Amino acid sequence: MSVEDLLLHFDYDEHDEKQFYLPGDVLRGKVFLHLRMSLRVRTMSLHVQGGAAVSWEVPGKKKIYSAREVYLQGVIKMVDAGADHPLLLDRGVHEFTFYYQLPPDLPSTYSGIYGSVSYVAKVILDPEDGASATVTSEPFMVFRRPALPPDTFADKDLKPARCLWAS
Repeated sequence: MSVEDLLLHFDYDEHDEKQFYLPGDVLRGKVFLHLRMSLRVRTMSLHVQGGAAVSWEVPGKKKIYSAREVYLQGVIKMVDAGADHPLLLDRGVHEFTFYYQLPPDLPSTYSGIYGSVSYVAKVILDPEDGASATVTSEPFMVFRRPALPPDTFADKDLKPARCLWAS
């Protein structure tokens, strides 16, 4: 098999220690493809998916209720050479950069007893030979900040105070 490794790496803001994205942020990163020998590639795509799943059972009725909702579904073609003219990639490590604009209305990542909201990025490599088809995936977190009342950001008139402590 020609593919030694296929890695997906997210680039977060280097000046911030956060390991999550906010709704409306640009999901960005790199895909590293390590080949043992040259490979003809038809397509390589990044699939970005997110959704919610809930499930619960009503005690005594033995009936399970469940539902799913899709919040995010997109594809970025990183290589799109087609079946007629596959791209020849030489032996070694190849790096592909990606950017994907997240929608501004995504809910936060969540995991609970009755449900979850999760997001994942998946890379699918489709080579000409078909035998070297490779898939890798990596979850990412979305954090939606709660809406605050407008007066939260208004200027405040602070006055110094003195406190006396007695023991």
